[in-house]
Amino acid sequence: MFAPWHPIPDDNLEMPQLSISTRGTSLRIHWQPTWQGAPCFDIVFAKGLASLLVIDESTFGSFKSDLWPTASERFAPSPKHGHAWHAWREEDPQRRNLYGDLGKLNYQHVTSYLFTGGDIVLLVDIGDCLPVVELLPPNKSLERTRDR
Repeated sequence: MFAPWHPIPDDNLEMPQLSISTRGTSLRIHWQPTWQGAPCFDIVFAKGLASLLVIDESTFGSFKSDLWPTASERFAPSPKHGHAWHAWREEDPQRRNLYGDLGKLNYQHVTSYLFTGGDIVLLVDIGDCLPVVELLPPNKSLERTRDR
């Protein structure tokens, strides 16, 4: 079951703008808040990327795939009652089976993350790796925004 995930200890995270970069099997997700004063941070999975599915936010509601979690019973309640949550995590030992015999050999444990942003939605499977969250200073956040 997907449970709300708190990349930082804040129950008021609004929908972010997300951007991603990869290098080999490392993944960096940049979380840019949509309102000023909210924290900006990077979520880094070093050498743990098993799969990454990126979908346009405007179409993900109608996207059909066995890989994509759509059933509402697969999600715990949002910590913001009556409002959407934008970071979810699932530890499903069966998810490793999606990667076949080599997946069973390469990964001891697979954790899935689902991130909803203003433009994109990410479904990420991470093998045997814990995320590191890098909180960015406010001026660094503005610099990153201007560069893009």
